[in-house]
Amino acid sequence: MKIILSFFLFFAIFVKGQNLNLALLENQISANNKAGKQEISQDQLLKILSNKDLTKFQQSKVNLLLATTFRSINDYSSAINYLKKAKIISSDIIGEDSLKMNIKAEMAFAYFDNRKYDKSNEIIQQIKKENYQNLDPTNHAYIIMQEGYINFLQGKYPLSEKLYQQSLPLLKKNSPCDQPVVMVKQMQLNAALNNFEKVDEIYKNCIKISDYCAIIKYKIYATEELITIYQRVENKEKVLQYKKTLDKLNEIYNRENKLSEMHVSNQNFLEKETETEKTNSTLGLILTLILGTALVVSAIIYFKNNKKHHLEKLKFEEELKSIKQELQVYAEAQFSQIKSENNILKSEKLNARQKKLLELVAKGFSNREIAEKLSITEATVKYHLGNIYAILDIKNRKEIFGKIIDN
Repeated sequence: MKIILSFFLFFAIFVKGQNLNLALLENQISANNKAGKQEISQDQLLKILSNKDLTKFQQSKVNLLLATTFRSINDYSSAINYLKKAKIISSDIIGEDSLKMNIKAEMAFAYFDNRKYDKSNEIIQQIKKENYQNLDPTNHAYIIMQEGYINFLQGKYPLSEKLYQQSLPLLKKNSPCDQPVVMVKQMQLNAALNNFEKVDEIYKNCIKISDYCAIIKYKIYATEELITIYQRVENKEKVLQYKKTLDKLNEIYNRENKLSEMHVSNQNFLEKETETEKTNSTLGLILTLILGTALVVSAIIYFKNNKKHHLEKLKFEEELKSIKQELQVYAEAQFSQIKSENNILKSEKLNARQKKLLELVAKGFSNREIAEKLSITEATVKYHLGNIYAILDIKNRKEIFGKIIDN
């Protein structure tokens, strides 16, 4: 029964499918969001969140991923709402400091992007006091960058540049394709310092990285910022030049979006087909498991019955052995009473060997047992018995016992 219960327990866990690969999910959501497929991310995450079998850690993590998804489409209200849920759920979890710290960082990002710099800076300073411990390296870089930008807004340019310089190596090491986010901030800083040569240099590097990583939205982001910078100083030639560049970039971006939409439609169709196949596969698996269970149960019943028969056989053999031993004891007792009176056992016609063999026959021993006791073969026992039968004029054991009783 223990085997059957274990089998069904495994089956129940398997069918529920509670295991969720969070690392893989996070990579998928990040890729979708960067490709502008936030709708796919939202549908996927909300579907997962509806699963009541999720652990608190999984619930908290999925809420965090939903927050980053909504923030990427500038829906800061929804992002903060999901972050608050993630924070409440994670507060009941012992340990998991990394998760809690990254929820805090994401909250700072949401307030920052929503231009609520005071609230963002308050959280940034809390993280800084904790020495950025347990913080994801990429988030660590962004926290430093945002602190740099807040200092830039306060006119603290040297401190701002210092923080940007601290942020870039972290991004280069952990998320190199996201370096343009910090580089655009450096463009703003150098424009405020009227260092336009440096602005153009940073812009070129920004475009170079964006091309290498094939992230067109960073090229658009950097070009838009460059146009804004030259509009402020009324450099019409530069503004016109980069507006043409921006138009081309937007044209490419829109074309890619259309292709992406076609890809999404195709992917949705394929996913539906895959779900149907999975459903059929699951039904087949369930049927296989049921048949497997039936076979296991049948095997257990068979072996139990076999074991029962084996035990009964052993018991029967023990009983036979016991009866035989009792008969031998009885035969020996009877033999001892009649030994002195029986002429057949004292017959002068028999030699000593034959008399000994006849005594053993009278005691009820079989040919094999007599052979073992006299250290001779069973064939020799039969030979001697043949001679005894001839000498005493008898045909078999029955007549031997008859003569003993008659005498």
